[in-house]
Amino acid sequence: MNFGLGKRELVLLRMLAATSGSHSPALTMTACAAKMNISVAAVSRATASLQAKGFIEIERDGKRKHVRFSGVIHAIAFSELQAANPQTPLEDVLSGSSIRVLSGMLRPPVSVETISRLSRTPEITARRALKKLLDRGMVSRAKPTEYAIFLPNLAGFVAAYSEFELRKRCAGMRGILNPWWPNAVFRTPQTPPAFMTPTGISVFHEHGIKIIQTEARDYYFNAFTDKPRPPTMEEAVVHALTWTVKNSSARETAYAMLVMQKNWKKFDRFSFQQSAADWGIPSIADRCITLVEAFVHDQQWPEPLIQNFQRVEGPIFPSRDEFGELVKQYE
Repeated sequence: MNFGLGKRELVLLRMLAATSGSHSPALTMTACAAKMNISVAAVSRATASLQAKGFIEIERDGKRKHVRFSGVIHAIAFSELQAANPQTPLEDVLSGSSIRVLSGMLRPPVSVETISRLSRTPEITARRALKKLLDRGMVSRAKPTEYAIFLPNLAGFVAAYSEFELRKRCAGMRGILNPWWPNAVFRTPQTPPAFMTPTGISVFHEHGIKIIQTEARDYYFNAFTDKPRPPTMEEAVVHALTWTVKNSSARETAYAMLVMQKNWKKFDRFSFQQSAADWGIPSIADRCITLVEAFVHDQQWPEPLIQNFQRVEGPIFPSRDEFGELVKQYE
């Protein structure tokens, strides 16, 4: 499935954006074809794709089809992007893999390696797209190895489109979406589609920790790819820890730390911290490392951060005694 935008689609979007919000009537397929100097059949293919991606609505009036911008957030965001940059040839720079690469740049500054990981794009593809985006002034480079989105309103559009694709991909399924654009963890009791891969607590049995599962399972997926890649142990632990932010769950924290403790000699801390940074939880990862390391080496257990008699460190971490009891259960 193609989640990007083709040149014809972008030309059509720019044309529709120019009349969006005005008193002009919706354009017919024939009018679009004439303005773009292509066949009605080509316009029909482009509009069908854009409708599936949520950008436009197609209305029938007898035999005629009228095309207009939809009111969804990412369509509005595109209109704002076009309005802020009317002279920028968006069809030349946003087609192909550009949006997918840009989705890995929503939390700047980022390296090519980080962009590749987050967007699930090969580094060679990311570098080619970045060169094109740099040449057009759409991204900037603060340092030789760090990039950021520069064009006004572009980051907002990419974020809105990423969110739309993530939510659309699990629409109609029962479950809870835990997103971190352009990726997400989805907890569901249903059998997932093929583009989702098990992660989090649901794969801890592969790392020596067999947990009594609830009805729901955790699955990882990306907004712009149908090719799931099984998570590493470190990534699975990070995916479990993302729930501690969403629902203050002590269960995920304790079992994530247990996987770390049981696999301490081979647990890749750098990869773990890198993945945690990708998902916006670096401080939680650092705290887990500190606690597990103290337990492994039988050192003093750092006390939780307290202010006005309340924890202020975010997720609920187990006490040393609680964690020790959990470790004994899995010896």
